[in-house]
Amino acid sequence: MVPGQHGAVGYLVQHTLEHIERKKEEVGVEVKLRSEEKHRDVCYSIGLVMKHKRYGYNCVIYGWDPTCMMGHEWIRNMNVHSLPHGHHQPFYNVLVEDGSCRYAAQENLEYNVEPQEISHPDVGRYFSEFTGTHYIPNAELEIRYPEDLEFVYETVQNIYSAKEDTAE
Repeated sequence: MVPGQHGAVGYLVQHTLEHIERKKEEVGVEVKLRSEEKHRDVCYSIGLVMKHKRYGYNCVIYGWDPTCMMGHEWIRNMNVHSLPHGHHQPFYNVLVEDGSCRYAAQENLEYNVEPQEISHPDVGRYFSEFTGTHYIPNAELEIRYPEDLEFVYETVQNIYSAKEDTAE
């Protein structure tokens, strides 16, 4: 891009965007494999529609960590130390039906027995579709969590097919 075509500002914006893209490629994406020993306690997967046990909100998981990755101040402010498992348990990035994003402890989440679409502005940033029981991750999210989709299918089959069996 030549600076004269779109002005100096346009040139700087384009140059900055290209620089950011190159940095992303250099750093690469952190891939999280459920099969790794350090992830053995992770019970839930991206794409699952969950319910928060304490606050009752519905949400969809778009990321997870084997333990809480927030700083000491956040942990203190959120009273994470008062949880039975504290910060030594998996934590999940969730998109909440009220439009917020939260970081929830595993012990505070449970499967939503009546999953519904989560109306959050960022759903399309992470997922390609809602199937009626779970969300299908987009290509970028699937690269980060390559083993999660298989786990989601097993979970959905176990939870929702068992529900259908009891309804018949």
